[in-house]
Amino acid sequence: MKNLYIFGDSFSTNFSTINEIELQDSWPILLSNKLDYKLKTFASAGISNYGILNTIYNNSNFDKDDIVIIGITFYDRLYDFWKNVGIDLRNNDTEGFTQNEINFYQEKIVNTNGMMQYTQTALLQYNFIIDSIKNITPNVYFWNMDKCGLPLFNEMVKNNQKNYIKPFNEVCWIDYCNSNSKWWQTNDDRHFGKTGHLEFFQYLYGYIQKDLI
Repeated sequence: MKNLYIFGDSFSTNFSTINEIELQDSWPILLSNKLDYKLKTFASAGISNYGILNTIYNNSNFDKDDIVIIGITFYDRLYDFWKNVGIDLRNNDTEGFTQNEINFYQEKIVNTNGMMQYTQTALLQYNFIIDSIKNITPNVYFWNMDKCGLPLFNEMVKNNQKNYIKPFNEVCWIDYCNSNSKWWQTNDDRHFGKTGHLEFFQYLYGYIQKDLI
């Protein structure tokens, strides 16, 4: 059976702080059912880009007819290579880290040059992975939840226009969702609600279906 691989953060799951989204209503399930592909999801809430990259490297047994979707997450989610775990200062997800370690990563974020290099390294790895997967299957797609103004990202999009799931007329998907509040859940936690999952699935299917014809 053909496989649908999903890599990404909470926006590639049915994550909800109020248990609002049933698993069967999440876009990966809707898409796999529509395509009749076996779903192999490796998405995880709160994961960093380096965590996503690690997950892809460890789960990359793709076949030529498989579909691979990569959701690039927020760039200020950092990765601790020593502990092999992410740290998300934006959402105060710092469990297991000492105050000194937290201070270190806070300083890393405000270091503009350091963060630029950190992000560029992640983008280089994404670019390498996308090119490598394209040698196995042409059906690899990526999308960006957060905006990235680095020239390297723009170059990656330009070189992979067929594979890039652009967020309508916005720069990134978080901007599109912010301008379409019906996509959010009913509480203040900004994750895909039922409408968001449904319409994102429909948008994705439009991209993918034409490539499978």
